[in-house]
Amino acid sequence: MRRDLLQPVSAKESSGIVPLILLILITFSLFIYLSAVPGGNSSLITFILICTLSVVLAFTDSPYLIQYLLYIWVAAPGLRRMLDYLQDTFQAVSPLVVVALATTLTTLIPILRRRIKLDSGIIRALGLVAIAILYASILGLLRNGTPAIYDIANFCIPILILIYMSIQKLDTHARDSLIRSFVNMAVLVAAYGWIQFLFVPVWDAYWVNHAHMKSLGIAHSLTLKVFSTMNAPSSVACLLGLALVPMLLVPRWRGIFGLFGIVVVAGALAFTLVRSVWIFLAVGMFTFILTGNGKQRWTSAVRLALTVGIIAILFPFIPGLKTISKRADTITDIKHDQSYQIRMLGTFNALEDFFKEPMGKGLGSLGESSKLASDTTENTSLNFVDNGFIVIMNTFGLLGTAALFLGLGMLFKTMRKSNFDHPQYRDYTKLGLAAFLYYFASLPFGNSLQGVTAVFLWFLVGLGFAKPPEAKVSPKPTSFSPNLHRGFRV
Repeated sequence: MRRDLLQPVSAKESSGIVPLILLILITFSLFIYLSAVPGGNSSLITFILICTLSVVLAFTDSPYLIQYLLYIWVAAPGLRRMLDYLQDTFQAVSPLVVVALATTLTTLIPILRRRIKLDSGIIRALGLVAIAILYASILGLLRNGTPAIYDIANFCIPILILIYMSIQKLDTHARDSLIRSFVNMAVLVAAYGWIQFLFVPVWDAYWVNHAHMKSLGIAHSLTLKVFSTMNAPSSVACLLGLALVPMLLVPRWRGIFGLFGIVVVAGALAFTLVRSVWIFLAVGMFTFILTGNGKQRWTSAVRLALTVGIIAILFPFIPGLKTISKRADTITDIKHDQSYQIRMLGTFNALEDFFKEPMGKGLGSLGESSKLASDTTENTSLNFVDNGFIVIMNTFGLLGTAALFLGLGMLFKTMRKSNFDHPQYRDYTKLGLAAFLYYFASLPFGNSLQGVTAVFLWFLVGLGFAKPPEAKVSPKPTSFSPNLHRGFRV
């Protein structure tokens, strides 16, 4: 293979690949349409299409790769539901379940090509995180078998997003563009959430009924918990709450939808009926405000107050207000809330289980991955415990948990230092710090350090770690030498 084939291409050359991508897209779309019949293979064809486009973008080092990957993470579950409905076949295990993981692996192409040039602070932090994951992986493979592989992928592969973003050389314009793209994506997800809440598309109702997702409610308008294009209300709420942080505090990050986008996202967030996300949102916004200087703090606080005031005025006109208010009222009587009681029971049982096995159960023992095992009938009350801290403790054990959180703490400290060292990029490190504490606040309510939620975290943290572009050095002017003009003396 020629060596120059593995070299990054310029932005101009990268844009030249667009016609090829469109041709691939049109060709595979035709195959998907023809195969979207009972007994067809549209899911597999769609998987191949998505991965092919990702490989093309990765090999051309396209600036659109990261945006493409983010959209795949949020859209793949919805696409899977639509294809299942068209084929009239509910697939408990579909190729589209792992398509986001597969496409994210393509970031290894530009990462290895650039020889992973990271700052020493990031390397030390990720080293501790890697030690924790390696320990839990070995333990999981020995004890849990196949489920451990899926869990390992969900922990490790999203971290590639952090590494990929950290080796990028981005100026303020490029970073602003990526944040606006992230925000626009959240608005589109929220817009579909409105459609889902008001009308319940038939493919979503088909999935709710066949997957026996009773926790989502009845598949009727104004009653179904919104999960939009994703696979759970908690995942959608995490995305929408995180997107509201830049939308509320920095006007230039609001994307093409502006203030209207804020209203759409806030409304869809309310439709998810996830109460705890409002706490994470408050933590994220206050972190962003407090990490700024004096003038920035007052400016952000005033913007936030005005925007929240506008939303408060519009909120009484939101459809389905009765359902939302009924859910919100349970906060005042939390001890009698059935959801709260189940969560607390699961937390106490899992904590008791941790003291019995302080060395940990390994990856694949708890959560969604445990469904892949055919003999995991014991401790079923622990398999879906929502407390992320308890899940991590049971998975990684005492030593692994200590290494994991020590590594995350070092990563936070490194970003905080970067916030002071590069004042021209302070807004991006502030957003990364806000995302860090947003996720830390969310851990008592779910394990947000793996899967799609982890992708959002590592994207924003990596955006803050991205390297400044190299300054262009102007050529030095040629020095005047009197010896050259000796012949012109008078």
